[in-house]
Amino acid sequence: MKLKFLSFLSILFLASTSYGQIVFTEDFGSSSGNTDSYSSAKNSSLIFTSLGEGDRFYNSANSSGYLEASGERNVLMNAAGEGLSISNIDVSSYSGQFQLNFGGYERIADVTGLKNSHMLITYETNLGQSGSLNFSEGTSNEWNSTLLQTAVFDITGASLLTLNFNYTYSGTSAVRFDDLTLSAIPEPSTYAALLGGLALCGIYSRRRKQQKA
Repeated sequence: MKLKFLSFLSILFLASTSYGQIVFTEDFGSSSGNTDSYSSAKNSSLIFTSLGEGDRFYNSANSSGYLEASGERNVLMNAAGEGLSISNIDVSSYSGQFQLNFGGYERIADVTGLKNSHMLITYETNLGQSGSLNFSEGTSNEWNSTLLQTAVFDITGASLLTLNFNYTYSGTSAVRFDDLTLSAIPEPSTYAALLGGLALCGIYSRRRKQQKA
């Protein structure tokens, strides 16, 4: 019985540790001044590539107003064709679905909040899987903590991921983003293992109490 209980605890541990695993986070640094190129100290294996002229990492209009806001340097895109590509993201230790969180900002007179029609986010993998991601749009012309509500994308089997952020608005605007977090979403089997482990632990605990009584 003791061996079985230890097995149940092992299942429970494995299930709980796989919940919402963070693949990477990126806050684009805190150095003073602005730069047109960036090499992340936090994620030294990642490759940051300019798309058009959008590789501007500014220490101005600092991120704020949401829990994860790191302030200081962020990515600025203010002309159509600008953008940023983040490649060489290692997802080989994860499987299935992923979710991306980030802080977003857009300053334009006739638009309230960052819009999908102004910033296009796409992904691609080493296996040729690709697609576009829709994010929940901002509600003000300031920083919004933006959750990619419909960006649950399945890249089963892939080992490397690339994320592309493209500015697509033809008018005059300023789009910024900061504090990226890519997380692995637990598969249904993980939830089942977690619930099963909890149930079995409960049964074992009840039987021990009955035996003592």
